[in-house]
Amino acid sequence: DFDFSSIKNKKALLYGLISLIVLVGIIFAGYQLLTGTDLLSVIQARMEDSSSFGWRIKVWNYLTEDMNIANIWFGHGLTASNAVIYNYTYSDTYASQPLINAHNNYLQILYDFGLVGMLYFATVIAMMWQSFSNLKRFHHPNTKALPVIILAMSFYFLCVCWFDEIFVTFSTP
Repeated sequence: DFDFSSIKNKKALLYGLISLIVLVGIIFAGYQLLTGTDLLSVIQARMEDSSSFGWRIKVWNYLTEDMNIANIWFGHGLTASNAVIYNYTYSDTYASQPLINAHNNYLQILYDFGLVGMLYFATVIAMMWQSFSNLKRFHHPNTKALPVIILAMSFYFLCVCWFDEIFVTFSTP
């Protein structure tokens, strides 16, 4: 077990947090070097821009209104949400350009694959967490920070799935 009261485990946690901070710093610096734009200002602009979040809500509402008992179990089919969103936003003056995804993986999985697809996705997430708990029992001096890093990345993945696309099947009409 990963006991936080142990001095060794406190060191591993500290190394993991330092590694995470260094990784985030590398990502920010790399983005700045590659694009010439400060990533923090991009994130801040996305948070302050009400239209960015506003069109997400509008698209999410449109998708949920299009679901019914006939297709809730198995969904509408692979990339169906992309086509619906594209057609919905193609002539909408609210969107600056036609959109091709829901920017919410949970909703997109539910729309495309139904409750069966969501169950499959939840199973994959549960297997990921099970692997994490098994990893905690793996004792090797060079991998003490690994569980903390994997936990942080998993948490990030699950949060980003609410507001953006992590895995998207790009297929537009």
